[in-house]
Amino acid sequence: MANSKSGTAAAQKKNAGRQTAPVRRANSSKQTKTNKPGTKKENIFKRFITYLKNVRLEIKRTTWPTRSDVLHMSLIVMGALLFFFVMIFLIDQLMAYLINLYATVTAPIQSSSSSLLPAVLPTPGITDPTSLHAGGLSLNLTGKWL
Repeated sequence: MANSKSGTAAAQKKNAGRQTAPVRRANSSKQTKTNKPGTKKENIFKRFITYLKNVRLEIKRTTWPTRSDVLHMSLIVMGALLFFFVMIFLIDQLMAYLINLYATVTAPIQSSSSSLLPAVLPTPGITDPTSLHAGGLSLNLTGKWL
């Protein structure tokens, strides 16, 4: 029991120097800004004029760039635009060249292949046995459309 009393006394000594935070009421945090019954809002024109005055004050506080700063930043933007224009143009030309190269290399292979001809079934009532008919077009057995 002696230990519990001494432990409590030591804790009380520790906390004696501390100040406790003030207790806030729950209602104080719920207070909202409301107009009192006896006050009116300002006229809309007066509020608009007040707004314009505040805008004017804010513009006066703004730091505007100097003429040389504007010129310097404009040159940087133009240089970046020129750089990206050249890069995209070169990539476009390279891609067009590679596509044309691919088309010229694969063109002889595709023209010699017979698998590109459409599959056509014979229709009943054909009088000429050497030709096939498909949807208003006729195909002779040599593989040419008539």
